[in-house]
Amino acid sequence: MATKININTKQLHADIKALKDDIDASMRERLVIQCGYEELASQWSGPAAKTYDEGFRNAMTNMKALYSDIKDKIDGVYDMCKLFEKCEASVLDRIQEL
Repeated sequence: MATKININTKQLHADIKALKDDIDASMRERLVIQCGYEELASQWSGPAAKTYDEGFRNAMTNMKALYSDIKDKIDGVYDMCKLFEKCEASVLDRIQEL
């Protein structure tokens, strides 16, 4: 059984910020790819174009869902970090009361 809980919340906040920044950058890059594809799609027709378009749009939908899921997970970690900080402060307050 653990006798000590040690969580570096400053580092956790920094990691969360880095993850959010990376996700935002990735989302911007996805938009660049999507704009490039839209330009290509406007010049391409036929059965192969339709099949590729369906696949591309499905991939973009999946990417959006993935981004949303990752953001939700990051927000959950942030919430847990804040909860830990609140709990830690409460424990310190009680110790000081003794």
